[in-house]
Amino acid sequence: MGMNDWYQRQFGDRGAFALSVSLGVDPHRSGLASRDLSWGALEIWAGGRCLTRSVSEGGVSDGVRWTLLPVFEWLLDVGLRLVNEDPYPRLSHGIDVPDGVAWYDATLHPPVARAEADAERRWFLRRSEWRHHHALRRAAEDVVLPNIVFRRLGDHTEVSWDNEAWSVARKDVQFVERRGRELVSAATFASVVRTMLVDVLRELARKTSDEALVGLAKRADGFVAGVQDWKWLVHRATATLIRGEMPDLARELDAAAGQTAAGLYVPHSPTTSVLRHARLERRADVEAVLRTSALLPGQSVAQDVRALIRPRPAASRRPWDDGNDYAEEVRDALGWGTDPLPNLVRWMSEQGLAVPAQDLGVPSMISVFAERTDDARAIVHVNPNGASRMKREIGWATALGHVLLDECPVAMDGDWEHWPTSARARAFGVALTLPEEGVRAFLATSSAIGKDEVRALGAKYGSSPLATTFRLKNLGLISRDQQMELAHLAS
Repeated sequence: MGMNDWYQRQFGDRGAFALSVSLGVDPHRSGLASRDLSWGALEIWAGGRCLTRSVSEGGVSDGVRWTLLPVFEWLLDVGLRLVNEDPYPRLSHGIDVPDGVAWYDATLHPPVARAEADAERRWFLRRSEWRHHHALRRAAEDVVLPNIVFRRLGDHTEVSWDNEAWSVARKDVQFVERRGRELVSAATFASVVRTMLVDVLRELARKTSDEALVGLAKRADGFVAGVQDWKWLVHRATATLIRGEMPDLARELDAAAGQTAAGLYVPHSPTTSVLRHARLERRADVEAVLRTSALLPGQSVAQDVRALIRPRPAASRRPWDDGNDYAEEVRDALGWGTDPLPNLVRWMSEQGLAVPAQDLGVPSMISVFAERTDDARAIVHVNPNGASRMKREIGWATALGHVLLDECPVAMDGDWEHWPTSARARAFGVALTLPEEGVRAFLATSSAIGKDEVRALGAKYGSSPLATTFRLKNLGLISRDQQMELAHLAS
């Protein structure tokens, strides 16, 4: 707290998520009461890290100190979307995206090369719109703010930051936290944001009769989610479709939001937990996906599988390492050693998972569907019409990886699933199919790895050239260029 500060309060827990605000005397008064009174410092904490800590010629400071009114106004303007908007816009097609900051980097160019003028304009506007509602630096361009992006991720809020690639304009200021990501409870995040706005703006309004501050305080008091704000939890096109063509489903989702929303926060319902994963623009596609989810069995999976369920967040960097390692643990636990996999569809069915192998009408953009409930009921489905060749070929093993490792109850891999959980499950599927020890032993007598070795290894383990070369690359036995060449030659 500064020497002349008249207000200071922390909201939330620094070990999870917290905002700390102090207000003092503006040394550069403008004469506008609302701006002058809001001079102070803002600290942002996530997972025990102070994301606003900076180093400058003046020393080390935990807070960003400036006129904070633009930040408060921005939070009032974007808060509902900031707290609840889950899916990304469709601009990073085919690119693995570990977090919100990386999404912005991955969409620097239109998703289609040489896009038409109208398409390029839509890309620019949609990307800019998303950034405005999620990136802290959009709150006040005249304030030296760290590059932090907030976004909803299921039951979490993802807080990601990158002050390496996107430094501040002032060369004399450097933020201590360079690059990272934390997952915090979305309910906690929403409560901290709203409580801070209500308390700080009330105090500012009490301090003066300034009409602007009184109006902002009233806005904060009434700042709550409505029954239709489930729309942020799913893709915009899907929400529009449901509103226009599926009135019964719209009423169901309105009722769920009305019963569970708390402050700014709208919890996911079982339906939005499923629909958040894919941009569905046809009624038939929405119905097919929800029908698939409804095929969950009535009983929990067998004890052998239950003992292997270890839900945890996927790392934002190198999530595949966890998938590779856990596949080896699963093989050991089940006594599969380095042998080829059993028939996974039959084995999972025997273990109590629902494994519908027929065409369920799921759109081709979804190649793998997996769902696991809190009481360990599970369904996995590989779409025979899925557009992703890789995910069709290792789909059953990938789906099992989602069931065993994902925190989120539902996963859909395909055009729209590029989260770390997807990369981890994909690596799990390939490693489960091609055990490291078995692969190395098989190739021990080979002087080089060519198409014949790829074909022979694939024949032993029942894997395609695409999956086989993917595993060889991950094990460091071939380069990425060799992978691309051998996958083609051995096909």
